[in-house]
Amino acid sequence: MLVGLLFGSFLLLLALGMPIAHAMLPAIIVTLIVGFDIPLTVLASGLIVGIDQWIWLTMPLFLMMGNLMNESGITDRLIDLSQEIIGHISGGLSHVGVLTNVLMAGMSGSCSADAGATGAILIPAMKKAGYPTGYSSTLISASSIIGPLIPPSLGLILVGAIGKQSILRLWLGGAVPGFILGIGLIITGYFMAKKKSFPRVERRHSLKRIVRTGIVATPALIIPVIILGGMRFGVFTPTEAGAAGVVYVLLLGTLGYRKLNFEAFTHSALGTVALIGPLMWIIAMAILFGTVVGRLNVGPPFVDFLTGISTNPYVFMLIVSAVVLFLGCIMEGAPIILILYPFLKLGGAAYGIDPIHFAVLFFYLVMVGQCTPPVGPSMFITNAIANCSVKDYVAEGWPLLVTQFLLIFPFIFFPALITWFPDLIMGTLS
Repeated sequence: MLVGLLFGSFLLLLALGMPIAHAMLPAIIVTLIVGFDIPLTVLASGLIVGIDQWIWLTMPLFLMMGNLMNESGITDRLIDLSQEIIGHISGGLSHVGVLTNVLMAGMSGSCSADAGATGAILIPAMKKAGYPTGYSSTLISASSIIGPLIPPSLGLILVGAIGKQSILRLWLGGAVPGFILGIGLIITGYFMAKKKSFPRVERRHSLKRIVRTGIVATPALIIPVIILGGMRFGVFTPTEAGAAGVVYVLLLGTLGYRKLNFEAFTHSALGTVALIGPLMWIIAMAILFGTVVGRLNVGPPFVDFLTGISTNPYVFMLIVSAVVLFLGCIMEGAPIILILYPFLKLGGAAYGIDPIHFAVLFFYLVMVGQCTPPVGPSMFITNAIANCSVKDYVAEGWPLLVTQFLLIFPFIFFPALITWFPDLIMGTLS
């Protein structure tokens, strides 16, 4: 009864149009009043305790680093390097968009940040060059989820904190899928360019120009090396790595590229606060919601229900994929992770699935939803930049979205695509 009251009231408030974080609180209050002899003052302390952990400080630090990176002119230099390397291939500008997101992946960790940063520059350039508006928007939106897969990743910090798993191992687990996605989008874009005669740069750039552009971009490219290397060798915790990244980008933007001034720093700081405030409220609510669910002992019956469907772990992962992809069409990523992952993690453990494999697969599914109609935030960002309708977004860019969906199957059936790299760097889990 109490489980039905909690989830029923929550879903009812969502159906009435209340934001997810706000819908959780009344559902929690009603359930506590009806089913538990607990003073409601406990709610306030519960909210504070839930987010009073060092790991949550990692998120605003990496958000700040990404915002400073965009203000420092780093994005422009990565686009220049991508143009020199791959711009001459058929559909060159679209490949530049994918490669730039691969290069940016080690710095931002947020698909929305990457979609906005690369989209603001490349979408107008692609439209001017003659690429269809919908294709331009879909390409940048689809490639923006590479950033959260290749470390460092804000979303995988969330998964690791909720699931009490190694952040570094999760980051390394997302690296290979991120590169595979980038290659898949480039291949898809190449064949679309051939079929639709998209424009290309006729002249291949010289090795000398590539080297010169690469030297200029190198200080930006070593950011992930500093972060991951420092964590791997015990120099940084994830939180300290975020702080080190902020300091490095500050020095690079002010002393190196000389584009970061006090006004740009202030703009980055305010942008970080505007993003992290609502996100931390969602996290606090979701932790409190999960605490109540734990008191209701929902976990064991849920696992029994899942294992009763099939004893095959691949069937379980296919079901999880369908559920998460569906929710991705109607919800943003953070609430899906916070509400659903703790339950599904129990199911994955019951089936004996490697926890890193399952966590990264789950996160990839969530990320696909970020650029899928009708709610995908990356889609909204790129469509706003391109002045593109959802209809054109799907009609002109659907092969790119299909590529994202098709990659789910190798990530399910070949766990080594996810687990090989973290096991190589950190050793296998005992």
